[in-house]
Formats: sequence, C-alpha cells, structure tokens
Amino acid sequence: MPDNLKLYYPEGHKSEGYLNVPSVLEYAVRHGCYIVLGVGGRGTGKTYGGLDFCEEKAWKKFMPTAEPLYIYLRRKQKHVQMACKPILSPFKKLNKDKHRNTMSFKLPETDLALITTAEEEEGKLKETNDIHGVFASLATFCDTRSVDFSDVGVIFYDEFIPEKGERRIKDEGYTFNNVIETVNRNREFNGEPPVLTFCFANSEKVDNELFLYYGLVKPAMLMRERGEEYRIFKDKGILLIDMVNSPISKRKGDTFLYGKANKDNRFADMAIGNEFDIDKGVRIRDRVQLVQYKPLCVVGEICIYKHKSKYDYQVCFKISGTPPVYRVTEMELLRFKQKYRYLIKALYE
Repeated sequence: MPDNLKLYYPEGHKSEGYLNVPSVLEYAVRHGCYIVLGVGGRGTGKTYGGLDFCEEKAWKKFMPTAEPLYIYLRRKQKHVQMACKPILSPFKKLNKDKHRNTMSFKLPETDLALITTAEEEEGKLKETNDIHGVFASLATFCDTRSVDFSDVGVIFYDEFIPEKGERRIKDEGYTFNNVIETVNRNREFNGEPPVLTFCFANSEKVDNELFLYYGLVKPAMLMRERGEEYRIFKDKGILLIDMVNSPISKRKGDTFLYGKANKDNRFADMAIGNEFDIDKGVRIRDRVQLVQYKPLCVVGEICIYKHKSKYDYQVCFKISGTPPVYRVTEMELLRFKQKYRYLIKALYE
C-alpha cells in the first residue's frame, strides 16, 4: 500500500490548507508517476503553487539530474499573448510575495514566449538572459515540433479543463501527448529521467479531454463516490488528484460570493465544492440491470445499451458483447454523432 500523500500544507505553515505542490510531485515521482492530473476548487493554490514550484526549480530536490527549465502550458494562444502584459501576468502575485520580477516576453515570429527575469529600461520592462522557461499554448504547440527542448525538465499544463463556452481543440488528448513526446524525445535512452508533467484545473467537467484520453472518467467518478483524494495508476504512470476535502474550499464557503450570492447553485458546487458539472438528469452508472438490453456501441470508456423491445437506453461502464467501438478522437466522435444522432433526442426525453 503506497504511503500517505501530504496533499495540503499543514496547520501553522504560512500556506496552511493550500495544495502542497512539491509534496504531490515528489510523491508522484517516488511512485513512478511522471504525469499528474489534479482538479480542485478555485483559489486552492493550483496555479500559484504550480508556478512557484517551477520558479523555485523545486523538482531538482528529488530529480537532481533533471533539466533546469520548464514549460508553462495553457490551452489557447490568447492566454500566452495576454500573459505578456504586466497587468495580466500570472506571475504578478508570486512576484509580489516572493520579491521576484518574473515576466513572459513574446518571441518574435513564433507563438512562444520566454519566461525571464525582467528589468526596467527607460520606463519599460525588458527581458534578460536569465531564462526560467517557455510559455506556450496547446493549440499552437504543433508548430514547435522541430524545436530542441532538451533543457526542459518540467511541463506545467494549467487550466487543462476548459470553462463553459470555450471551444474545443481538435484531438486535444492526442495533441497533449504530442507535447510530452516533443519535449521528452529520447532522453530516457541516455539514462535521464522523463520530463515531469503536471496538470491542474478547476473541476468543470469530468468528461474532459485528458480524462477521456487516458481512460480516467470512470476512476474519477468512483474516487468521488468513495471520497478518495488521490490514486496511483501504475500501469499508466499517472497520479490522479481530486481535492474534495480542500480546507481552503471549506473556508471560502463562508465568504460573500459563495456563502450568499452563489449559494446552492452550480457555480458554487464547482468553485468550492469541487463538483464536476454533470447534467443532473443524466446518470452514467457503474451497475445497471441489463437483462433486457443489448449493447449498441462503445464510446471511449462507456457502453450504450438499447432495450430489446422499448425505446429505452442505458449508459454504463460495463462493456459486453462485440458492439462497434468509437475512440475519443475528432473523426471517431464525428462518425458516432452521424450514425447515432437520434440518441441525443432519447437522452433528454
């Protein structure tokens, strides 16, 4: 049985109750997991802790031979562009608290930005040769495939679950895996550790692209049912984190925004209750009575069953028979939607 993970900073620590990112990532590497996927309520230390971990090069404490630079990854190119403005920089609070002057500066003729120590020159912030890492977007990373990232030891993919209304990225899970491959290359052949990749987000959707790609939708739902906050998947090399008992989320429940203005609505459920946004009228079940049902098709981790004599369907994780299988890719999902579009109507009847 794996030893216990110290998920939050302890009582008395200056960051008491917030996500303990160094502890999480050291634990992951110690158990052979070089991909960490974590979800939690808003303001629980995911972005702040992740960036501080990167700025401190904290991975060198437990991965001493790993490379010294990091990649800060966001979903869309607009996030990179916005962050290059001092007023919108994700490093702003960290700089104030840690007395640093870290900024990102757009690299000409590329979609990348350099993260460096900034200095003021004639009233403007300028980049220096003190390079900390690279700021990139998932949506445009494919244009950097010929770039040598052999000096990068860590990838921090922030806000990997899009908010409602954000457009999808084509084959997002596959694209993300390509990022890791581009950075990692063949370093392990030379006795070097693989790049450490960690991803944090608010708990917007359990059926997000990375959970679907790595087959983690069912485990994530089962973890939630059992109140588990972390689980190791040795066969995948993944550590999954679900901050259901965050002390910060519990304290935020007493503030005006969550205790009054948004009390008992979906925003509060996600932001402080860390609940995934699932249609309350729809249920994906682990155990259903399927005596009168036959398998219709499989989509990712789930199987859709049709009743033998009624216009009735069941969706669950149990897969039986040999129905057609649709993988979670853009083309496969399009084929599924075209063939079974009548299921959408049945879903909400």
